[in-house]
Amino acid sequence: MSFLFRSKGPFVSLLATTSSFVPALKLTPVMYTQDGASGSSGGGPSANPSGQGTLAAASRGTATLSDIGPGPLREVMSFGDSAEFQRFGSVSADLTRSMMTGSSNSSSGRADYIKKFQNLVRAAREAENFVKDVKASSWAFALLTKDGKVEVWGDRDLGGLLPDEQKVRFDALGVDRIYATNGAFAAVTQDGKVEVWGSERYGGLLPDEQKARLDAVGVGRIYATIGAFAAVTQDGKVEVWGIRDYGGLLPDEQKARLDVVGVGRIYATNGAFAAVTKDGKVEVWGNRNRGGLLPNEQKARLDALGVGRIYATAYGAFAAVTKDKKVEAWGHEHYGGLLPNEQKVRFDALGVDHIYATIGAFAAVTTDGKVEVWGSERYGGLLPNEQKARLDAAGVDHIYATIGAFAAVTKDGKVEAWGDRNFGGLLPDEQKARLEERIAAGVTNARKKLF
Repeated sequence: MSFLFRSKGPFVSLLATTSSFVPALKLTPVMYTQDGASGSSGGGPSANPSGQGTLAAASRGTATLSDIGPGPLREVMSFGDSAEFQRFGSVSADLTRSMMTGSSNSSSGRADYIKKFQNLVRAAREAENFVKDVKASSWAFALLTKDGKVEVWGDRDLGGLLPDEQKVRFDALGVDRIYATNGAFAAVTQDGKVEVWGSERYGGLLPDEQKARLDAVGVGRIYATIGAFAAVTQDGKVEVWGIRDYGGLLPDEQKARLDVVGVGRIYATNGAFAAVTKDGKVEVWGNRNRGGLLPNEQKARLDALGVGRIYATAYGAFAAVTKDKKVEAWGHEHYGGLLPNEQKVRFDALGVDHIYATIGAFAAVTTDGKVEVWGSERYGGLLPNEQKARLDAAGVDHIYATIGAFAAVTKDGKVEAWGDRNFGGLLPDEQKARLEERIAAGVTNARKKLF
């Protein structure tokens, strides 16, 4: 069986010798900064736009993974090797293995890349009975074991130092989940209480009164931008903290509305949050240029129709799909916040089934299987006419994304890729042919195993 998954840079197909390779490969979302550069030349996290991605990686190293199922690998086939180095942080029972650096576009570099990726998979398998999750700030890691213990390492000021009193509490209570901004971590214990550490500016300081409210009710889930956390309690109320302009300040009137109705889910760009209430209405806050400002007329349309789901580009745009499958986009215009009128008209007429996102562009599939893209041309917001024609003629089954490129699989098993070629936007003809041959032969389950 063959699987295609997305990483920060290339798309990679894992060709296994057994059909029992389940759950195939699961990669944990982590933080990355603009153009793949984590951190800055100074002493703290970069203020560049950032957001959640898959297998993030680059100069200061922020790669994580959580779970890899059993099954022997026979071949690793990748396309779109990043011109920037990929870093994979593998973890094992002794907490860390060496950071692994990816390839250049040379054949020797590609072979080295493949070998090191296979080593990553082996390390993950060795750790699968030990590691539950790993999260990364710009310059530090936090590892959560399956028995609820936490280990941290990296820059002491940016989350790499866990105070002794917190570690004692974690060991006593057990930790269920961990989250990260670019400079701090937040953990939820198994009894629903929250603890934070790291840079106070980036969310490593939770005011006592807020912590008391969260601990009294219990935390359901936490969300993060690059500089702030937003926690939703078990009864749907919200508390935020961190950098005010990156979502750490929720205006009182919005908090009151959210707390009265209850929050169903929160979404995040690098600098703003969007919350959908249990009755389908939306509230946004944070950096106005990164999705924290929703024009009144768009909010009115969304609230009237009810929001089904929101999607986000890391660089600062949201796209909301209403319950009747209409679309509204807002935020940074260059990175997906501006939906051209002609596309919106088509969406409203046909309806949108699903939206996918890179860090700077969206791709939407309409109910009749056609595809539309918008946002940064570099990051997938430009789909060449001949590729769009082929996709629309066959009908799109599913789309997958790296941080800078899309890959679409049609209903008849064909594959098209576009976007930044360093991030998977260029699929060589010979690899395209092999992938499509395997899909046609039933070796690859394109709908369920590509993600």
